[in-house]
Amino acid sequence: MKRYEATEADRGAYFFYPPELMGGMRHEQLKDAPTEVLQAVGLQYLYQYMHFTTVLEQVVVLPVTSSISLNRYDVDFAAQTRAGAYKITTDEAWHAQSAYDYTEALAKRTAIAPTLVAPAFEWRLEQIFHGTEGPQTRLLRFFSAVVSETLISSLLADIPHDERILPSAREVVADHAKDEGRHDVFFRSVLDEVWPHLSPTQRQSVVSQLPRMVEAFLAPDVEAEIQSYCSLGFDIESARNIVKDSPPSTMTSSKQRPARDTITAFGRTGAFRDEKIAEKLLAEGFLDERLDKHWL
Repeated sequence: MKRYEATEADRGAYFFYPPELMGGMRHEQLKDAPTEVLQAVGLQYLYQYMHFTTVLEQVVVLPVTSSISLNRYDVDFAAQTRAGAYKITTDEAWHAQSAYDYTEALAKRTAIAPTLVAPAFEWRLEQIFHGTEGPQTRLLRFFSAVVSETLISSLLADIPHDERILPSAREVVADHAKDEGRHDVFFRSVLDEVWPHLSPTQRQSVVSQLPRMVEAFLAPDVEAEIQSYCSLGFDIESARNIVKDSPPSTMTSSKQRPARDTITAFGRTGAFRDEKIAEKLLAEGFLDERLDKHWL
C-alpha cells in the first residue's frame, strides 16, 4: 500500500477546495488577506476533510463491513458478499490511516497545526438514531453505511482532476476514489440482497430517514468552518460572521446530483412505491418527480 507525503510539487498551492468553493474566502473580511492566510485557511479545510474521511471509515463503514464479513446480521449473506466485505474492510482501514498519515506529514511540512473538530455527520446521525432501540438502531446504522458509500464516489469524482488543488491531496483522493467506485457497486449489491428480507415496517423506517441520512453527510459543517478561522486568530464572533455571511462551502447546494447514485440504488428496490413516503420525499426535494417517476 502506498504511503502519501506532501511533496515539492505542493509548494505554493496549499488549497484543498478551490477558493471559490470555500465560501468564506469571498467574505469581505478576507478580501485583502495575505496569501499565507488564505493558504492556511485552505490547509484547515484539507485537514478537516481528511479527518472526515478517517472518522467516516472508522465510525460508520468499518463496523458494518466487519459485521457483514462475520455474517453477524439477520440476513445470511452469500459467501461472495462476505468475501467482498473482508476486502472492503481492509480498504477502508487503509483510507482512514492514509488520511491520518497524510495530515500529519502535511502539518509537519507546513508548520501549520490542524484544528480538528468531530465531523458534523456524527451528531447528525446520532440524532437519527436517538430514541430507537436495539434492532432498529442496528438497522439504521447499517443503512447509514449504505448511504455513505453510495454517496461518496460522486463526491470524489472531480477532485483528482482539479489542478488548483494540492497535487499530493489529489493523489490521495484519486486512490480513495478508485476504491470507492468498487465499494459503491458492493453496497448496491448488499442493498439488493438485504431489502427483500426486511419487513414493511423496517422498510418504512429506513426510507423515511433517507433524506436525513443524506443531509447528514452533505450539509455544510459549520462548526468545522468556524474553528478553521479561529485557528488563524479570528475571534469566535468574527469567525461565525464569516461563515454565516458566506455561500455554503459544501461541494454542491443541490441534493439531487450527489445523491443520484443513492436514489437510484434505493429506487430500484421499490423503496419509493409507498404513496405516503413518496409524497413526503417529493415534498422534501429528495426525489424529482420528473426524473424518478418510474420508481413511484
